[in-house]
Amino acid sequence: MMRTLHTEKIVIVPSYAAALKARRLRLGFRQQEIADKLNISAMGLSYFESGKRIPKIDVLEEWANALEAEVWIDIKELSPRLNP
Repeated sequence: MMRTLHTEKIVIVPSYAAALKARRLRLGFRQQEIADKLNISAMGLSYFESGKRIPKIDVLEEWANALEAEVWIDIKELSPRLNP
């Protein structure tokens, strides 16, 4: 007897992608309009917004600029360094 397992694919959308998509929608832009500003396809922007692809930092900055937003990078120390 053969069993078929049904699995769900869970995609965790990075917070920057969700924030930029929400801003795009609030400003009333279509994906194609922003994609044109970034010189990418609407499908490419869709991949970024859904978390399927991660943009390079320069593309992320251009994306934010197209939406009159800024990119902030916060580097945090996860644990204190132990000195021997």
